[in-house]
Formats: sequence, structure tokens, C-alpha cells
Amino acid sequence: MSSFKLRLALPTSVVFEGDVIQVGLPGSEGYLTILPDHEAMVGVLRPGIIKALTVDREAFNFFVRDGFMDISSKEVLVSGTKAIPESEITHNFVFSELRGARISLDNAVTDVDRLVSSNTLIDLYTVLCKYVVAEEAECDRFLNMDYFDF
Repeated sequence: MSSFKLRLALPTSVVFEGDVIQVGLPGSEGYLTILPDHEAMVGVLRPGIIKALTVDREAFNFFVRDGFMDISSKEVLVSGTKAIPESEITHNFVFSELRGARISLDNAVTDVDRLVSSNTLIDLYTVLCKYVVAEEAECDRFLNMDYFDF
């Protein structure tokens, strides 16, 4: 079976490195599914879940906060600032991430900073709350929807 190398690296460590047959990445333009011999590209990651399937048919999922992806026909390099195995995504982790994003939004000075911060907060809410928290009301208390102009 055809495969390619996947390397998920943080500034201080390599989280995963191995042969995979498929990986899904949360790109800034949408979710990408990468298969062997994919066209080369470089892109930006948004908060989301990286889903990979190894050559042994083992699935693993990681939450990634942000970063970059460098894709070639034989290798995918994901460089991020935070990557957490799905099994370690806890209730406290979700609220910590949302709280931090909300503080960033509240402290944003320029319109650009507010736009970036609000997009990050919305992405985190969509990915983390709907992914691990059964009651959306628990997440809603960290989001004052009146704050946003939509």
C-alpha cells in the first residue's frame, strides 16, 4: 500500500513521526484530506483536529492550535505551537483554551487584532466544544454572542 511520511513538530519536540496512508488537516481554507502523491503545497493551519491513519491502520487524532503545513508527494510536515492527543482533550483543557482566546479578544487593540482573535475564538469553540463537551451551554458561558457583530 502506498504511504507517505507525516511529521508533527512543535518548537521543542516532535509529537509524531511515521508512515501514514491518509491525514486530514484543518487548513485555513477548509479541511484537507491528504493521500499519497498529493500535489505539493504550503498552507496555514487553523485550530482543529488532525486525523491520521497509519500504515498499520491505526488511527490517531491530535488537536492543533495553529501552525503551518508543508505538503509534498512523499511527506507532510506539520509545524505547530500546540498539539494535544485527542485522549488528553479534557473539560479543563477546553475551557482553558476558550478562556485564553476570550482574553486575547478582550485585550485586542486594533480592528485586525480583534478580527484575528474573534476568528480564533470561533474556531476553538466550534472544534473543541462540539467535539468534547456534551452540553453546548457549558461553552456558551465563555462566549457572549452579543459581543460579535453578526
